[in-house]
Amino acid sequence: AQYLYLIIDSLVMTTFFAILPQIFKGISNFGSGATSIQEAERYALMYFWWFMLIWAFGGRTIGGTIITAFQDYDVTVARAQQIVYTLANNIPTSTSFRWIGWILLQTGMILPFMYFLQFNNFLFTALKLDCCARGTAGGGPGGVVPYRIYVNAGVIFLCVVALAPLCPVLAPVAMLAFLFISPLLKWANIFV
Repeated sequence: AQYLYLIIDSLVMTTFFAILPQIFKGISNFGSGATSIQEAERYALMYFWWFMLIWAFGGRTIGGTIITAFQDYDVTVARAQQIVYTLANNIPTSTSFRWIGWILLQTGMILPFMYFLQFNNFLFTALKLDCCARGTAGGGPGGVVPYRIYVNAGVIFLCVVALAPLCPVLAPVAMLAFLFISPLLKWANIFV
């Protein structure tokens, strides 16, 4: 059950982060008041970045602190120090482990399938969804670089800055990810 929890937790997190760019693109297209596609993309990038910064890095810490503190109606400075100490002890083992897995999954599977192999286009063509396949097809002057690449690079850098001092294994994993993201950006801009 313990190992199954880790697999399910990772799959739910990966699925959730995979659909987030589309969610924020929809919010920016319909709710931001943007007057152009570029402005909507900028809003989507901003929403995605702030969400990743606050929820991914601060959500569990802040939420766990609030729930633990008010669970027993024991809101004191000593209790808050104990919660922060417990969270700091969990960073090298659980938090860094989760983000190393996320970085490896992004670098090894999601980014190559989506941007090198154009898997969306193949999938929509196989499912006979011609409208969606035309929307994801390349050609012409080239499209804009997806903001997801920039947000992923920012999150990886944030992992290095925030977590690598406590978990040194994260730094080489992040370096490999950046070595992979560099050619990915060049590939995305090759036809522009």
